[in-house]
Amino acid sequence: MSKMILCTDENYGIGCNNSIPWHSKADFEHFKEETVGRMIIMGYNTWKSLPKKPLPKRLNIVLVSRECDDIEKYSDDKNVMFLPEQCLPELIRLNPECVVIGGAKIYKSALPYVNEVIHSTVKGTYTCDTFVRFKDDKRVKLSRFESKTLSDGTIVDYYEIVHVYDDWVDAYQ
Repeated sequence: MSKMILCTDENYGIGCNNSIPWHSKADFEHFKEETVGRMIIMGYNTWKSLPKKPLPKRLNIVLVSRECDDIEKYSDDKNVMFLPEQCLPELIRLNPECVVIGGAKIYKSALPYVNEVIHSTVKGTYTCDTFVRFKDDKRVKLSRFESKTLSDGTIVDYYEIVHVYDDWVDAYQ
């Protein structure tokens, strides 16, 4: 089942200056559990923000809108692939076990195609310049089916997505 995983603060912020403004070891461990052994899909800014590239024990798919220096640098690495952003719907369709890991633009584009959203919320509000409020997206209907609290108080909600299709989404079904 294709998934989207994200962590926000209480105001739905996901980042500031292309980095995560909080540190939650428990959420990083949860992220690892959900993504190891899977194909992960991210935008180029998310890729640039990773402290270690590529993320180990995963196939890292980086969606790009234009040429970038990293394409040649990682051309021999079997764990990373750079593809045009337009490939996103087909990538998800052909790889039902994939996990979309960000950023905001990729989350918005992927939402109509994934089956599940895993949303962690850290306690508090932080200085953020990037936000994701997928619950307000009229293209989908969400149904929470599980919730748990991590050791540091981070709340993780699991949502099943019940799609509300429009013409451009139906073309990929």
